[in-house]
Amino acid sequence: RAEAAALEAERAQEVAEAAERAFAKFDQNSDGVITMSELKQGLETQLQTDLSQERVEALMRKFDDSGDGKLQLEEFAGVEKFKVALAEMARDEKKRSSELLAVAQREEEAYNQISEILNDRPPTNTDKALSLLP
Repeated sequence: RAEAAALEAERAQEVAEAAERAFAKFDQNSDGVITMSELKQGLETQLQTDLSQERVEALMRKFDDSGDGKLQLEEFAGVEKFKVALAEMARDEKKRSSELLAVAQREEEAYNQISEILNDRPPTNTDKALSLLP
């Protein structure tokens, strides 16, 4: 049991050190916090992709438990958790887009039905004659 506890403690220490190294890669000015711009630049470097400011702000809101607009070491989730959160955002955005498309299609169908009912064609002679009747 002592050996297992020692191995577990060693593993926990390794994980903590890895988290500190990852945090240090993002904390460019070594002030102990990761700002919005540091988060954006760090993620873009690690993930090799451009991220919109809106997505970075959403990540900051999600992981910034203190609400100070910066990530401290204990709030830093690591690149994998950020990737998962970004994937969730993309999935939610895709679902929302699909829902909006469905609404737009229903509105277009309703418009087409109303247009058919109203029939915007010029009046026929019969229509003119009927409109003269009291």
